[in-house]
Amino acid sequence: MINWLIVIAALTLLMLAHEAGHFIMAKLLGLNVKGFGLKLKPQPHFYVAVKWPFRANQRNLYLAGGSLMTLILFITSYFLGFLNIQQVAIAFTLQIVLELNPFYSDITIALIYKKVDFRIKNSFQTEYNRHQFSFIWYIHFLAWVGIILVAINIWQSLNFH
Repeated sequence: MINWLIVIAALTLLMLAHEAGHFIMAKLLGLNVKGFGLKLKPQPHFYVAVKWPFRANQRNLYLAGGSLMTLILFITSYFLGFLNIQQVAIAFTLQIVLELNPFYSDITIALIYKKVDFRIKNSFQTEYNRHQFSFIWYIHFLAWVGIILVAINIWQSLNFH
């Protein structure tokens, strides 16, 4: 039987580690970190706030920092055997699904900021609205659905149900 409290605890640690990856990358890039912590609204979530860089390579590296940390933890967990623990495997799967969602993820933000005109107020929101349901949005969505289906298939083959 799955102990969901362990899954929630592991997922919470993975989310915190993801944000720590953004924080570390921001520091490595010399970005001005304005905040790091837990917000309760609109839903509880960890966050890192930085002075948003104008250079695209800095933005993309900053955004990639969270996923890079998740990847490092995944590889480390694999070699240490932690992925054999059902709850940890489920937590990693949920974290990857959250990180790759096409509705609002680091990848989505990077794609949108490629087109933002920083001189225009609310430019991000305008580009976000244009991005929704675009060709690249559908590709991202299909990849996201594919990952979920693969995860379900793995769970079934490993008797994780």
